[in-house]
Amino acid sequence: MSNIFLSYAAEDRERVRPVVARLEERNWSVWWDRRILPGQHWPEVIEEALRDCRVVVVIWTDRSVKSRWVRLEASAGVQIDGLVPIRLDEADVPFEFKHIHAADLTHWDGVSDHPELTSAALAVDTILTGGDEGANRRAASFPTLGSNTTLHLSLSMGGDLGSTDPRDLMFIDGQVRGAGRKAVPALLAALEFPDAPRRGHAAYLLGLTGDPDVVSALVPLLSDRAKVGIIDWLPTVRIAAARALKNIGSLEALQALADAFE
Repeated sequence: MSNIFLSYAAEDRERVRPVVARLEERNWSVWWDRRILPGQHWPEVIEEALRDCRVVVVIWTDRSVKSRWVRLEASAGVQIDGLVPIRLDEADVPFEFKHIHAADLTHWDGVSDHPELTSAALAVDTILTGGDEGANRRAASFPTLGSNTTLHLSLSMGGDLGSTDPRDLMFIDGQVRGAGRKAVPALLAALEFPDAPRRGHAAYLLGLTGDPDVVSALVPLLSDRAKVGIIDWLPTVRIAAARALKNIGSLEALQALADAFE
């Protein structure tokens, strides 16, 4: 079980490794290795990882500020009052997080000590222990990522997207229908996946949320002819997006369909 959930863009994995090393030097456990081993199931791995995490350390870089997944995870940190941001680039931090000071490691060499890294570690320690060497340690009932945010639901949905197993398809369909608009942030984030099966599946599922505000995210996919192939009636990303727009059924959605298929 981990104390810290590290949020970062997958492309920055090697860049964040030195940060992880410094956190682990303080005997904190950090969940950051998102590779799933053969035989493991994504939802179960996520559930285990999030069970006791009380801090989200988000790494802001040129890549991560554009990632809806990273924003989703950072938002979960805010929900439990446990977000500690670190900047590795001079990137423009998303508006909703600008008010939260980020440790500036833009000029850190990844090896030597740095006062901003020390400051970030102190912030983590304060959240985990209340400061003063644990004299005011937070109660065990203090919010954790696993029990007090929708992050587990969001990430587990990301893991099941694109599966060809009918059981997975039924599970995620039920999850989305049950969550309704609460599932939208996770599904919008899933549109970033490079593989067409998960991207197309997410597009279709957006239609089940009934949220008319997702139309603008679906319209560009009407020109995406990449093959999905998980279900016979979802042959391409384009068709998945079209089905989603039809399910939403708003005037804007129907107009977009008419324009795309005229």
